[in-house]
Amino acid sequence: MAINLSTLVNQTNPLQLAKVWANFGVVSPGTTLTIRSSYSVSSITRNGTGDYTINLSITMADLNYVMVGSNSYNQTTYGSSAAIVAPYTKTTTTCRILTNVGNNGQESQEVDVVIFGN
Repeated sequence: MAINLSTLVNQTNPLQLAKVWANFGVVSPGTTLTIRSSYSVSSITRNGTGDYTINLSITMADLNYVMVGSNSYNQTTYGSSAAIVAPYTKTTTTCRILTNVGNNGQESQEVDVVIFGN
């Protein structure tokens, strides 16, 4: 079956591909945020320890989008390599997330976030 690429490109969200994604992290030691790669992201703000706002370069259709993510932090310094990424607040143009272990905010050397929606 042949797929017409121009048809896919002209659809609102062809095949429900990710609308937004980012790979970023805090350079250790310190608090300098580095965006390694992203799509539909204008910037990312570090609000505090493990607290980040992803600023979208697009406007989502509504607040019913899905955000999934993962992160890892310095195993040598913190003694673990996995934590939870949880949506904190979201608007149609931003998604604020927390990376944490238990209830404690945790800086992460790598955070990966993907957003699906209309």
